[in-house]
This record gives sequence, structure tokens and C-alpha cells, in this order.
Amino acid sequence: MPDAADTAGPPWPRPEIPHQLNPVHPVFFVSHATAYDPELDVRGTEPNALFSEFYRDLSQDLNQLVARRAGADPGFIDRGLRAGAGWEPEILNAIGTCQVLVALVSGPFAGSEWCGKEWYAFTSRRTWRRSDNTLMDRPFCALPVLWTVGPQNDYPQIVMKQQQFKPRPSTTMQLDRIYLREGIYGMYMVEPAAYRASVWRLAQEIKKLVTEYWVEPLIPTDNRTLINVFAEEET
Repeated sequence: MPDAADTAGPPWPRPEIPHQLNPVHPVFFVSHATAYDPELDVRGTEPNALFSEFYRDLSQDLNQLVARRAGADPGFIDRGLRAGAGWEPEILNAIGTCQVLVALVSGPFAGSEWCGKEWYAFTSRRTWRRSDNTLMDRPFCALPVLWTVGPQNDYPQIVMKQQQFKPRPSTTMQLDRIYLREGIYGMYMVEPAAYRASVWRLAQEIKKLVTEYWVEPLIPTDNRTLINVFAEEET
């Protein structure tokens, strides 16, 4: 099959795919480029508040679609990572156990060492199709989402080659056209209803992915062992 990595059978034992999501592992991990503003931090305002609002909206919607332990957060987003800082064990555990990587693609995302390492960590894990326990040849659950819209060449090609999220049109608005023109950030600013509808579509896509695939856990021992695959494209 063209989308399977082991048509002849892999040389290692197949894992036992769990029927249900692990209740203590995040369903999704939001990878984003933090534009840190120290003045906002001094004033006590959370930097990049829109990322957190997007995360809350997506979590709220996914909680309506995926059964989780009561009170459990369905995803993970890092709110404290700073340039030059080390990775906390919580981040390593989340990127090594989550089932879907939501990559918020933007200009800053392409230049982010941490985002490049997060992409590498997630896509280094093996993806299995649940229906027939087949090892896939690409990371189907790494999901690029346009945060802002710019020239495609400005974004990491390793990310843009992956099948991207695209909201389906609704009967009342052309979500896909608005999304491709504005991105999630722009929709929030100028088309709030379209933004909210697109987040719901994204939650539905995450539900579809975790129903069809299982990503085998692989927790990095140290962020220094990870490769910034975005920087490799520049060499």
C-alpha cells in the first residue's frame, strides 16, 4: 500500500495498540513560536494571550468530542518557554506522548529552534493505523495549521509537505477561503464567527486522527538530543 511503511512486515514486534486514549497523556500538543514581550510580562499580562485563548477554545471543543477523565485537560501548550531556556520534563513528556501535533505555522514559527525540535521529536515517533495495525510511512498526525498567511516559501518545507488542516465550507460561510486568506490569527481579528467555526473544525479533525491512528510514545530524555530540522533546511 502506498501509505504504509511495512508492506513486507517490519523486523520488530508490532506494539499492542490501546483501544482507548491514555487518560493522563495529552491528546494534542500546540507548537507555536512565542513572540515574547518582557514589558507585558512585567505588567503581569500573559505574553501571547491569543495562543492561550485559541488553546482554551480548542480544548473546550475537543472535550465535547473525546471522552476524557473528568477535569482532565485534553491538550498541552507551553506558556513559559523563553528563548535560551531549557525544556522542562513536562514538555518532553507531552511531546513524547501526545497523539496530534498542532503546528501553528507563521513567519516566526519557521525561525524557531524550539518549534523545529518539537516537529522532529513528534515526527520521529512511529504512527500506526488502528484498523489493521499497519505502520505508516509518514506522520499523519502532525497537523500544520496556518496561524498567519504569508509566502509559502517562508515556511519550513518539511512542514508544508505534510497534509495541512483546511476547514470544510459551511452552509453559511466559505470557511476554507477565509482561512487560506487570513489564517487563524487573522480570522480572530476580522472574522470572529469564522474563527470559532474553524476551531471547531480543527477539533473534529483531531478527533478523526486519533480515531484512525495511534502514535507510539517516545519521550526524549533531553532536548539537546533533538534536532532543529528547520535549520537543516537552510544549510
